[in-house]
Amino acid sequence: MRYFTTILAALAVGTSAVPVPAQTTPSQPCPSTALKQTQSTVFGWQLAGSAANANDLDQTCSQLQSSKNQQTTWSQLGLLTTSIETPVCNALEPNAETALVKLSAANTKVFTTLLTSSFDQTNKTTFSYLCDNIRYVQLDGFLLDSGTITNATCQLGGASLNPQPFTTIGGAQVNKTAVSEYNDAQSKLFAYTYAASATSSDQLETFCANAAQPVRQGRFDALQLDGSCVKDTICSVKSPLSVDDAKAEFTKWTSTGFLAVIQSLTNQPGYSQWLCHNLDVEGMNGVGLDGKLVKSTVCMRAFPGEDGSGSWS
Repeated sequence: MRYFTTILAALAVGTSAVPVPAQTTPSQPCPSTALKQTQSTVFGWQLAGSAANANDLDQTCSQLQSSKNQQTTWSQLGLLTTSIETPVCNALEPNAETALVKLSAANTKVFTTLLTSSFDQTNKTTFSYLCDNIRYVQLDGFLLDSGTITNATCQLGGASLNPQPFTTIGGAQVNKTAVSEYNDAQSKLFAYTYAASATSSDQLETFCANAAQPVRQGRFDALQLDGSCVKDTICSVKSPLSVDDAKAEFTKWTSTGFLAVIQSLTNQPGYSQWLCHNLDVEGMNGVGLDGKLVKSTVCMRAFPGEDGSGSWS
């Protein structure tokens, strides 16, 4: 990961090492509302960072501002066009390194919301467990800010002491397979979201040709997306996606990316079984995940002898 050190340093700026006690935390907007805004920002930075050149940025900005179809399609996915526009229209030229830092910060916010919404919010013991057992080095491998995520769990667990960075306990290390799965899911999420704005097969063919351009392939890779996966996914869409199909793909790949990370938070013995018993399906559904898919996947991994009926709790 070319920019790994730079990104972690940038994310660390202005981040408190000590979690704020739960009782002093200011009121926050509804998790699903804040989540959609941040997911929109992620998509905006992906568009900005993958543009071929400054003229391409200007054209994309103009299209975002003028295309009622894109506003309608993306708004029906719950995304906010204004939040998508901002990174694109404010950028002077494509800069993958800058975009990747912004993406890491936004993806951290997305994952934090998904994680903290996936458990019983009233059970401090659950979040205290996460606070104690998250391994920083494993989260950092996904280019997520482990300090921000861990502090969020500590606050919900009622912790007021700084969690120590568990970078060496038990031989914790980056799970390269999980990172690859996460990047693949992010690539498909971007590709389907982008393709969802097409109104004709001809437009999809143009999207396919654009995604295949060497300059864009390089920029996708620099954004920790898989350029070939982005191209192949966009090119596989032969006719405009219905809103229902676009929503299904958005949910599927958001859930798949979340699964890759949540199953690799720690190397603590018994974590998979603990996770199976504590995941809250309704809580996950409430933030746009496929709660049943996430829980069943986790539980089948934790208890491989079960039949997958979902009766693990």
